[in-house]
Amino acid sequence: MKTIQLICIFLLSVPFSFSQSKKDLQVQVDSLVYQIKKFESQQLNIIEKNKTIENELKNLQLNLTNVTTTMSFVSKSNLELENIVKSQTALIQKLSNQNDSLLKVFNVSGEPKFILSPQNETDSIIYVIQQYYKAKKWEDRLPFVLNSDAMKPLMAEAYKDKFNSYSFEKSQINVPGSNFTISKTFKVFVDGITVYIKKTKDGFKIDWEATFGYNPKSIAAFKSEKSTTPTTFRTTINLNDFYWENYGLTKNNYLALRMDEVGICFISVSNNGLTELKKILADGKEHQLIIEAQYKIFSNEYDSIEQVIITKFIKDGWDK
Repeated sequence: MKTIQLICIFLLSVPFSFSQSKKDLQVQVDSLVYQIKKFESQQLNIIEKNKTIENELKNLQLNLTNVTTTMSFVSKSNLELENIVKSQTALIQKLSNQNDSLLKVFNVSGEPKFILSPQNETDSIIYVIQQYYKAKKWEDRLPFVLNSDAMKPLMAEAYKDKFNSYSFEKSQINVPGSNFTISKTFKVFVDGITVYIKKTKDGFKIDWEATFGYNPKSIAAFKSEKSTTPTTFRTTINLNDFYWENYGLTKNNYLALRMDEVGICFISVSNNGLTELKKILADGKEHQLIIEAQYKIFSNEYDSIEQVIITKFIKDGWDK
């Protein structure tokens, strides 16, 4: 139909001459039909090319979508990889810190500063002391304490207002002797602290009462009451040279001493424990002793004073 229309248009545009022969006219028509068919063929080619281009565009769009999806996966993978790297970095830092901690356990010579796995009796004693003092709360000390069930309420009362944790290196702990006997208490000296240890069938345990210097009645309460009833104390004592001559507290009657938290105190020269006490205190140093003491009034013609008198020397050391 389209071809016929084009032929008609062509015929109208060509001057018509009756003089033209029918043959010439047929030639022109045939030529025109050929050109029109050629034109239509070109149009079809163009349409096919357009379809091809459209298909290629669709393919490009599909490829672009695939690329976008792939990039999304790559981005997600990169994020996961970044998280993995961060996690591994944190783990490396943790391991590094652990390594630093382990390095701190050893000094330059390779000698351990802190016992982690006891190999002998000395190591076991040091281990117990280090674990006991490094505890962050007093309850954590109970496994290392002698008679822990009985000590628990005493420790709770003693530490209710104040509790401190300490870190002692091996070099700060002096363990005298070896081959310790079961049930026998001995002293270990830790940076100025005397720790009382007893060997039991369950291993080495700390005598908390002796190490802490526990007294059922505190010396402060004893002073406040000025009790004339003999009371037993764990205390620290050394020799003193002070006397109240005008109250009869002379060198001929009493030996002057200094007691921790009390100050000046005296023991009668006729006391049965005086000889042993003098031997212990002869070095002029302070000693941890268990004694019995009471307040006693001394008078002269003008007034009177109250002084602490040691009525009994019980023991050198704070263990019982």
